[in-house]
Amino acid sequence: MKLHFSVNWISAGVSLAISLMLLVTFAALNNTTEIKENVAQVQHTSQTLNTLTDFYAAMTVAESARRGYIFLGSQQDLDRYQTAINNIKNDLNLLDIQIHENINQRQRLNNLKSLFNQRLALLEESIKLYQKDENAWQRQNKITELSVKLREQIITIFLEIQGEEQSYLKTYLQQSENGIHLRIIIEIIGTFLSLLVICILCFVIESF
Repeated sequence: MKLHFSVNWISAGVSLAISLMLLVTFAALNNTTEIKENVAQVQHTSQTLNTLTDFYAAMTVAESARRGYIFLGSQQDLDRYQTAINNIKNDLNLLDIQIHENINQRQRLNNLKSLFNQRLALLEESIKLYQKDENAWQRQNKITELSVKLREQIITIFLEIQGEEQSYLKTYLQQSENGIHLRIIIEIIGTFLSLLVICILCFVIESF
């Protein structure tokens, strides 16, 4: 009878230890999946922010090259302008895919595209005007003034989009950090409980 009781205790202890290990393993795997998802979101949002930075840089280059062309007539500046415009269009296409899908961000991006198209039309008008009449400085100055105003509006929306994406990035980084801390806690608690069960089993075995 005593032997039978001892075997039951040992069996129960072994079952409990195995259950704890399985529970810890399941929790760790689930936590790992969440960490991977957060890391993927961090990478995606970082790419979006990089694209935004590239867009801003290309916009600056386009304006600089346009001014260089109409003041100096440099073909190199015209080529640089065309390259920058193509880069801007590519960046906007990327942002259309990368940006977080919420109503505010989508609306901001649509406004950004609309303002860019308006500014592009002005820049193109400036270049064509120069090719037609190199001395039409009064009209060129007017185009520049309108372009600067549009640029200010673009920057405002750009900063709003960037701020929202940075907020997402901060959230995902925090979630990843919390996930890693949670996994450490799970593994520590799981190891402690498993050792506790094993110690109790050893005590029971010694008692019999």
